[in-house]
Amino acid sequence: MPRCSAGKVNTIVAGLEANWPIGVIAEQAVVSPMTVYRIRTSLDLRGEPYPPFVAVIGRPRSLLPVHEEVSVA
Repeated sequence: MPRCSAGKVNTIVAGLEANWPIGVIAEQAVVSPMTVYRIRTSLDLRGEPYPPFVAVIGRPRSLLPVHEEVSVA
């Protein structure tokens, strides 16, 4: 999912701070209401409009937890 431009994000954040209705913010920023809800949730949880990028470092595991479970009978 591509991110919104900085101008749209600023419009959404300003609308949320001004307690505008979600529909009005979505119309002003020309985005879907679901995008406004997502950005609002991210602001509430992390204080940022989008979650931070997380890079997976290292090789993937060769054994899954399911494979590590050994039943000895």
